[in-house]
Amino acid sequence: MIQRSYNNIEIAKNRIDDVRREKLRFLNLRGLNLSKIPEDISDMTYLLDIDLSFNKFKEFPQVLSKLDNLHYLDISNNCLQDICLEYGRYYSFIEINISNNFLNYIPDDLLFFENEVKIIYNNNPFLKGLPPELEYHEELSYINFYLDSLRKPDNKKRLFETKLLIVGKGEVGKTTLMKVLENPGYDCEIGKESTTHGINIKPLNKSIFFPAKKPFYNKHEDFDNLYLKSSDNYFDEDIREDVWDVKYTDINDIIYNWMPEEILELRIMDQPYNEYSDEFLVSKNVKINIWDFGGQEILYSTHQFFLTERSIYIFVWEPRSDSEVESFDYWLNIIQRLSNNSPVIIVMNKSDIRIKNIDEIGYKEKFKNIVEFYKISCLKKDGINQLMSEINRSITKLPHIGDLLPLSWDNIRLKLNTIKKDFISFDKFKEICDFDDNKKVKYLSGYLNDLGDLIHFKDDYRLNNLVIINPQWLTKAIYELIHSLEIQKNNGFFNMEDLVKYLDDVKYPQDKYYQILSLMEKFEICFKVKSRSFKSSLAAI
Repeated sequence: MIQRSYNNIEIAKNRIDDVRREKLRFLNLRGLNLSKIPEDISDMTYLLDIDLSFNKFKEFPQVLSKLDNLHYLDISNNCLQDICLEYGRYYSFIEINISNNFLNYIPDDLLFFENEVKIIYNNNPFLKGLPPELEYHEELSYINFYLDSLRKPDNKKRLFETKLLIVGKGEVGKTTLMKVLENPGYDCEIGKESTTHGINIKPLNKSIFFPAKKPFYNKHEDFDNLYLKSSDNYFDEDIREDVWDVKYTDINDIIYNWMPEEILELRIMDQPYNEYSDEFLVSKNVKINIWDFGGQEILYSTHQFFLTERSIYIFVWEPRSDSEVESFDYWLNIIQRLSNNSPVIIVMNKSDIRIKNIDEIGYKEKFKNIVEFYKISCLKKDGINQLMSEINRSITKLPHIGDLLPLSWDNIRLKLNTIKKDFISFDKFKEICDFDDNKKVKYLSGYLNDLGDLIHFKDDYRLNNLVIINPQWLTKAIYELIHSLEIQKNNGFFNMEDLVKYLDDVKYPQDKYYQILSLMEKFEICFKVKSRSFKSSLAAI
């Protein structure tokens, strides 16, 4: 073992000598089991690229600070706990790879380069528990802003919130399903449900039981704030055993059928990691924002504004149609592409009228994010309880449930909810955030955009001054243009100055026309043509 280490040092020295002699631009010391660079290389200022990966560096080699022209540094797969650069020097770094080290916090010295530097930082301890929107973000300063916001006293909360998006073709019963999920006793009337134009959003607060395993303690709760589902010998011992022994896939049906609301007070205060902890369930109140999308094919392109990762999808179809293959492929592909494989529950509605068998196994093999298939009838309430139980189970498995959110960020969300406007300017949003740094304001708008609280394309110069608070404001404008009879008669052509004829000038001021059309262009809903101003690509279908 000692001989091998000695040989690696000699190999490293020989490689350094070769590079120095030939004045090469690349030094490769990869995988040599080194804990330090065996020679002073501060004279090798011609180096542009150094690979120190797969070694045993515990401390950052200070000699690297002397290499003024170094562009690329790979020091991944080491044992670094900090990175210290020489203060006051200008660095020429283009890319630094610090992945797979022992960095428990983001080194300050990586946050203040004068030039833009790409930093690759995968698999470091400081990434543990980050929201999915931040974990793979390309800007390390964004993650640092989030972590720094959490460090302030009493400035954090757990976010038990998700989106439930109901999608599918028109007239398959999406709106009715939303009403039944919101109120299981809702009486459906055939032929009297109105058609959804654009998006309908309803909040639903629901108590959901999570398995109280060790990850749950670590991520979702403090030890002194755990609520379990039985107390004070309310049940006799036989019933307790029946409840705890049941498989988790069946537990929701049992709990919702006969468990009283008040039985939520037994706390684990002493040893939360005891051998019995895996048998308990923990109740948490979860806010479910249900989004019902209009099913007209002509509006499908507007949906991509809102398909996000923090979601569960219900794809609804009904068996009277013979075009389910086309519909399945469209929706399952777009969900897979735009929501990073978020879970999808496929629901065949109107099962009281007709049932049609499909290749469920084949679809599950093709789309790994399919959770399950269900047959329901909103009219007769068949299958609704089973579907609700599946929704509950899927929510407990979402990786973002219980994420830490800086309380100051949540306060900004609350302020936005009180604004009785459809949109605001970026300066107004900055005022609400109360940050002087535009970069931090953009970080926050990006995060709230991912949560679904607003729509803001911060990196598009045409759109970065428009912060949309009410998504229906946007979809309504698109709907009005697409369904304009005059535009349809004109084969989809229209001029920007004509929008005053199609849009309410109070709700849609003329100074927002350019941004509305830019949004439509961005998602290929309309496009410019040389002979005229704009053409609606969807209106001409």
